[in-house]
Amino acid sequence: LEQIKNSQKGTFSIKNASKSSIFSKNDDEKIVDDSLQNESRNDALIFGTMVHKLMENIIKCKDVILDDSLCENIVNEYGMSSYKDKLVSIKNTIYGGGFEQSSGIDNDILKLAKSANALTEVPFSYKDGNKIVNGNIDLILEFADKIVIVDYKTDVNEKDHDNQLKCYENAVINSGMDVGKKIKTYIYNIKKWGNLWKKRKK
Repeated sequence: LEQIKNSQKGTFSIKNASKSSIFSKNDDEKIVDDSLQNESRNDALIFGTMVHKLMENIIKCKDVILDDSLCENIVNEYGMSSYKDKLVSIKNTIYGGGFEQSSGIDNDILKLAKSANALTEVPFSYKDGNKIVNGNIDLILEFADKIVIVDYKTDVNEKDHDNQLKCYENAVINSGMDVGKKIKTYIYNIKKWGNLWKKRKK
């Protein structure tokens, strides 16, 4: 959603770096496979929201292995009980070492989070010229010498999201938490989501 206003009157152009939809209670960013047909997109958005909630809970409770009731609670909240097995599969993959990555980030995102100060679903807003940029960052990992920004995606071309990652990097810089630290940004691709969706559509 982009809202254009006259900056000479003291207002700004508002642009959101994260994808959002009416299905999110907190305007959370969604995992969306842009190759899906329009008739599938709403279900994809809802499922993406559920996967985000799953990842948020896993990282927040990183020192505890959560059971399948987490997945059941999430799907029941959104009235999507048929997706429980898919969430369980993703959860088990994360606990089992994660999904194979090509962006340079460690496959084992949980192990990485355990070694850092992990912040999940971090809201941001900053001024960029005559614009206010806002959104949510899925995961920020703060180490002694660097900050790692992680954005969850599914079967997508990671280069398609360079601008989005740049917004996240700028948000961290504007927060001041990067003083004396390098910033690295990564897509964490939950690839099994695409395979699970294809199986469901058959």
